[in-house]
Amino acid sequence: MASGMRKTGGMREFYPEEYRRAETLVRSLRVLDEWLEENEGRTDEARVLRIKRWREEALNELELRLGPACP
Repeated sequence: MASGMRKTGGMREFYPEEYRRAETLVRSLRVLDEWLEENEGRTDEARVLRIKRWREEALNELELRLGPACP
């Protein structure tokens, strides 16, 4: 279980700092997605690849903190 969470009755409960970090990651993903939508094809490929890598890192961290998505 990721730090900052505790298990209660079969459900995970977030501590405030863990919740804030998850919110920050979600906001970061939204900003990166918006940038990619607006700039892909308009700017150099190296910058696009760097933004995609940052997005992937943020998504991976969020998945680690929240657990895998339900099918």
